[in-house]
Amino acid sequence: MAITRITSIRELKQLFIEALLNKTSKVTKVSDESVLNGVAYGTAKIGQKTLKEIALMESHLFPDEAFGNHLDIIAQRTGVGNRLGQAQSTTYIKLIADPGTTYVALTNFFFGGGVDFELTEDVVVGSLGFTYAKVRSQSSGSRTNVAPLTITTVSPSPSGHVGVLNEYQCTGGRDIESDEFFRIRIKNGANIAARGTLEYITQVMLNYNPNILRTYTNGVNDQGQHLIAVTTQNGIDLTADELTQLLADITPFLGIGMYNGINNTSVNALVVNVESTFIDVDFRLELVQNADIDQVRIDIQTALSKYIDPRFWKQGDRVEWDDMLQIVKETKQVKNVSDPFFLPRADIPVDPARLPRIRSFVMRNLDGAIIADSSGVISPVFYPATIDDDFITTIAG
Repeated sequence: MAITRITSIRELKQLFIEALLNKTSKVTKVSDESVLNGVAYGTAKIGQKTLKEIALMESHLFPDEAFGNHLDIIAQRTGVGNRLGQAQSTTYIKLIADPGTTYVALTNFFFGGGVDFELTEDVVVGSLGFTYAKVRSQSSGSRTNVAPLTITTVSPSPSGHVGVLNEYQCTGGRDIESDEFFRIRIKNGANIAARGTLEYITQVMLNYNPNILRTYTNGVNDQGQHLIAVTTQNGIDLTADELTQLLADITPFLGIGMYNGINNTSVNALVVNVESTFIDVDFRLELVQNADIDQVRIDIQTALSKYIDPRFWKQGDRVEWDDMLQIVKETKQVKNVSDPFFLPRADIPVDPARLPRIRSFVMRNLDGAIIADSSGVISPVFYPATIDDDFITTIAG
């Protein structure tokens, strides 16, 4: 909410005339087209212009009141990095293959929606005959946020491969940093002076990797190393090389117990990607007549992504299953949702050092049959005909 309120000409005129009448008995009425009415209008116009200039100045001082170019001016004045440019997108894909089939990062590439994707790590399909794997786009920009059910091809196809599908849309891709993200970075910029805190480490990391969003303490590993977990603005995991380089960059800024000043190395700290608490969504619904199935799927996923947005997620919170159910119910073109068949059916606690992440997404009709997309990409062969709690629990594990 703005500190200075821009007042209308009419209200300012009334304030002027009220003050005038309270201070003199020589005037009892101010009529339209009169001299005093003209004076009141001129005074009100100048007053409004003054208020506008004050409000403009506030937008250069307070990030909450600023937008667009005004945020860039604040960032420049406070020493915060410039607005960030393009970013890649990420999602989880479902890989269906013979048990033991291996998909190798930087060897097996996936395609969909005109965008190429790569695995973040090697994946081996287990005894269930399917698994979920995280991929990141090779290119950047908002166009990499491809819709669900569009990543359907792999090349080269490994022996034993049956099918691939992204049940959930890609997220994180952007053309330029939004005002919302930029405002958060500016407001957190002062934490560079808060030495010895996670926010201090975050600000240091941003100097070397502008894609860093937040840092978390993830305890101590078997070697006694303090784990500093990081999450990125677009949700992409950093590679092993990127994590190693980031640790080397921030080492001189670590505490005395984590830094060896003689050889400029970290002695007991390790930077890792933040771990995820996976959420597998499966529900039955009824759509209105002639509903656009593909658009409903996208609208539900977009709303769920906003619900667990890592930018605003509070550590220690839990994912409320009834909140997710309500999100589905309130989506346009959704007529009815079957409460007893909505999964997850219980609140999901999220460790303070983790972030929630939707991995699988299955939409069914009220009879339990898979709702196919308009282009016929979904193959019901890879899904159970009815909801099986044990099956879903196995996936979530």
